Amino acid sequence: MTYSASESSISDGAPIELYKFLIGDEVYTYTSHYEAVVYSGATYLPDVLKRGDISNSKGDGSSVISLEVARDHEIAIRFRLFVPNHKVQVTIFRKHRNDLDNEVVQYWRGILRGVVWKGSVAEIECEPFMASLKRM
Repeated sequence: MTYSASESSISDGAPIELYKFLIGDEVYTYTSHYEAVVYSGATYLPDVLKRGDISNSKGDGSSVISLEVARDHEIAIRFRLFVPNHKVQVTIFRKHRNDLDNEVVQYWRGILRGVVWKGSVAEIECEPFMASLKRM
């Protein structure tokens, strides 16, 4: 069954998200799945990531997202004292656990905009590439 067929199926849909953070030449990969997932030569390690809805809060067609992680998450910590020299690229891939074709699609792609600490969690705020280009 293809990704799109699994996505529209009520009984077979079991999405798994893969998160890729690129900071300069450093790559960090995580998955929302309970076990590691190998995709495109990289191993995505299980992590507790809670993704908010993709929203168009500005009304300009940009799809902003937020990811909630533990406050000591290695990506969030990079922003605790200063903003890294490199833009942090964020890519979210999706696949379905029951997809026999094992098809993976790029679900969202953008730039990490900032991190906000809220008690025991850190909220990673991301925006699409086009929104960051408009600001420049």
